[in-house]
Amino acid sequence: MEQLQVPRNRQQKPFRYEACWLLKEESSKLVEEAWRAPRKTVNKMQGTIERLKNCKSRLTQWSKKTFDIAKREVCAQMDYISTLQERNTGQLTEEIKQAQQEANKLLEVENIKWKQRAKQRWLSEGDRNTKYFHQCASDRRKSNVVRKLMDSNGQAVSSKEGICALFQEYFTDIFTSSNPSKPEACIASMEA
Repeated sequence: MEQLQVPRNRQQKPFRYEACWLLKEESSKLVEEAWRAPRKTVNKMQGTIERLKNCKSRLTQWSKKTFDIAKREVCAQMDYISTLQERNTGQLTEEIKQAQQEANKLLEVENIKWKQRAKQRWLSEGDRNTKYFHQCASDRRKSNVVRKLMDSNGQAVSSKEGICALFQEYFTDIFTSSNPSKPEACIASMEA
């Protein structure tokens, strides 16, 4: 018996505006052009839907082209910086700084994109009472707790009161002086 290969329908990803698009002037120009394109319908609601679809289409195509190139540019820029650093004997310092600034701009775009993606995941999965949400909350709570400290004698202190006393003692020592010399000079320098 012959089996038929039925292609699976891939779910189309929902369109989301990428925050990193704001870093490129072309994105706002694309939206304006798409919005000002002549409408094919007379109905205002259908015209608005048509414009939104046009914006979506143009932004999606532009983003694929622009940001796929950006990934390659980051790699090329990092290679360029490595080459400059290997050849540098002191005369290429400015060129290296400029290349690093350019690489930082490119990396910032990637950083914004991934921050937004992480936030989207948190918003979609974190609002539900899921294992993922509880794990994130538990991990954060664990990393934000001081369970024990070592005192100046090398003894472990784990009681809440003892830890509070150690913190207080530590910061009191830092911000007080046991042997102030010429406090007038210090105060005068702060007033100047």
